[in-house]
Amino acid sequence: QSIPSGFFDKCESAQSMEYTFSYCVGLTAIPSGLFKNLKNINSFVGTFYKCSSVTSIPSSLFDGCKGVTDFCATFCNCVNIAHIPESLFEDCSEVLNFNETFSGCTSITALPEILFRNCTKALSFRGTFSGCTAITAIPEHIFLHNTKVTDFSYVFSGTSIVIVLKNI
Repeated sequence: QSIPSGFFDKCESAQSMEYTFSYCVGLTAIPSGLFKNLKNINSFVGTFYKCSSVTSIPSSLFDGCKGVTDFCATFCNCVNIAHIPESLFEDCSEVLNFNETFSGCTSITALPEILFRNCTKALSFRGTFSGCTAITAIPEHIFLHNTKVTDFSYVFSGTSIVIVLKNI
């Protein structure tokens, strides 16, 4: 099952997508540009929480969502997502919270080095990748531009990291 393309095209005033598709275990695909017309969105908390059949994230999923401040648990426990697009948060420069965004995503094997490059206002990455058991290495510059962060607690807790690179 998938979400129809253009599903939110007429919902331009929406401000939150909190837990919109949480526990949709039959959901297998997320259409590209699903949130493209949602210029007032500020929260994607738990939007795809425990969508265990989703296998991929479109790189343009959050394009145009410039006012988002919270991605807490957005993809938490999406156990079949294996890849995070490096440009996923490219338009999201106002984000403050990445707590548990990908926590429990046990199929993710690698992290894009520039994933959070434009998220310079981020304050918390608490448990962002906790429980991502297939991750074995941390990219050298993944947090290079996140100089305001005050909380990295549990960010890689429960992973299989064997290589910790310099300059994180």
